[in-house]
Amino acid sequence: MKFPRPTAARINVSGDAAPDIVWQRYITPATWSSWSPQIRSVDYPHRTIRAGTAGMVHAIGGVRVPFRIEQVDPDERRWVWAVKPLGLSMRLVHTVEDQAAGSRTGLEVSGPPLVVHGYALASAVALHRLVRR
Repeated sequence: MKFPRPTAARINVSGDAAPDIVWQRYITPATWSSWSPQIRSVDYPHRTIRAGTAGMVHAIGGVRVPFRIEQVDPDERRWVWAVKPLGLSMRLVHTVEDQAAGSRTGLEVSGPPLVVHGYALASAVALHRLVRR
């Protein structure tokens, strides 16, 4: 059986929230459900994300998504995690940048093509909410 080649998609969204606020929302798993409508809750052992740690996202429809935080760089406002929705491996790179009137967040997601493109569409809504005041 031949599997499709992994692919990647990139999304950038700008908003009026300050970069430090957006970064705090990103690194605090307890807040993820407040801006990401596909997330119902998160089980995570720490208040903020740390490299080398793992948790579980509880998504809509009762889907449980295990994840592992790979990198966190507060100076660059960049973090990377690996997720396994429905047993499929994906890697997500998140960034937050200063902008004249707020911030810009970027997401690069890589993995199986159908999952990547579906996730990219759902993420656009979440990212718009993330960067709003």
